[in-house]
Amino acid sequence: MVGAHPRLRPPAAPAECLRLTLAAARPGDVLVFHDSRKASARLRYVLPRVLAHFTQRGYEFRSLI
Repeated sequence: MVGAHPRLRPPAAPAECLRLTLAAARPGDVLVFHDSRKASARLRYVLPRVLAHFTQRGYEFRSLI
């Protein structure tokens, strides 16, 4: 996904953010989540669920550091 999903303006509730992210993600996309005070509640909700969703579908995640 490049850029922000247009329906995420104004900020969506965490569950809606997750639903829109999973619905819009396509093979080859790079998902970028912003880590800020403003986004922290959504990030804490969405990120573990996105990782679990794609892990169950055979994707693997590795640290870049």
